Amino acid sequence: MNRVVILISIFLLLLTGCSSSEIKELEPAELKSIDYSVELEELWSFGVGDLREHDATRLQPAIDGDQLFVVDAAGDLYALDKTTGRKNWKIELKKNITGGISAVDGKLVIGTGESELLLLSQSDGQVIWNVELTEEILSLPQIAGDLVVVQTTGGKLYGIELESGERRWVYGVTLPALTVRGTASPINQGEVSIAGFSTGKIAIIDNEKGGLIWEKPVSLPKGKTELERVVDVDSTPLLRNDVIYAASYQGELTAFRLYTAKKIWSKSLSILSDLGWGEDQIFVTDVHSKVYAIDPSSGATTWIQNELHHRKLTAPTVWKDYVLVADFEGYIHIISRSNGQLIGREKPVSNPVGSQIVVSNEIVYLISDAGQLIALVQK
Repeated sequence: MNRVVILISIFLLLLTGCSSSEIKELEPAELKSIDYSVELEELWSFGVGDLREHDATRLQPAIDGDQLFVVDAAGDLYALDKTTGRKNWKIELKKNITGGISAVDGKLVIGTGESELLLLSQSDGQVIWNVELTEEILSLPQIAGDLVVVQTTGGKLYGIELESGERRWVYGVTLPALTVRGTASPINQGEVSIAGFSTGKIAIIDNEKGGLIWEKPVSLPKGKTELERVVDVDSTPLLRNDVIYAASYQGELTAFRLYTAKKIWSKSLSILSDLGWGEDQIFVTDVHSKVYAIDPSSGATTWIQNELHHRKLTAPTVWKDYVLVADFEGYIHIISRSNGQLIGREKPVSNPVGSQIVVSNEIVYLISDAGQLIALVQK
């Protein structure tokens, strides 16, 4: 309930606290004409039913090998050929799948709104085990080695044995009174797991016994009201080499050393969606739908693309020399990685896109909230 309340409160605060010119700024940007240098065309499509009554932000398809895995509105699971869209198999799970799908090494792991964690076979979709946890799962479970790590809405991080489904450990935090609805997906690095929480902190957990190695604030709460002091880490941390990049709502994007917990830099940004990485840059979409390229060594801004403000952009996806984001009208916007210019635009679906675009080699995949799964290639 508190997660719904904060979304309503934020909306009312924005309306009551803005001048007429600021309210105009909050309106979605009108799309301007651009010089197209990149175009996409549809390769195949597949319908999975209306997802708008589900939490669609984590329901992007998962890819492993030659197969693409996706769930439909009825809670059934499909394996498709990622190149042709041909159905390889379907399993009728009839589950309220809210945590999306992770696909690794012949296994699938999914989480549900009824606190279930399921491990399935990629070959036929058969359930290997089903574990009951204690809270709703909105994050993507993560497999590495012999452990599945999953985070729940109640502020708990679970380490589950891959072979048996038995609980190895659980780590938990006390949530603040107000939080944004959503949960960051953890990183399962093998020896340790990295997780962000609604407290505004990230924690590094030993995967063998579940003990806390270190915990640091990504952002410190500011302001006088509980609403102003919300600093949820709903964005999945990003690990590159031995550096962790983590972002919070109404706070900062911060870089830490994995092994020493030393803060390298921080930058004031309000972020709820996952971070993107492209060789030597971090890409982020902030809560105002501005897209940034950030230097990972210093935190300096390389460029900002602000012509799409308030279009409810997805998290950025890096593909070839481009950054891809989708919006509330079903558009894909293609941004140059080098300078942040808009260089292409397509509208493959007619409904909002809430989940992040997925790419594999030459193919771009997106799924609309209304359940249109589209595969596209560059013309």
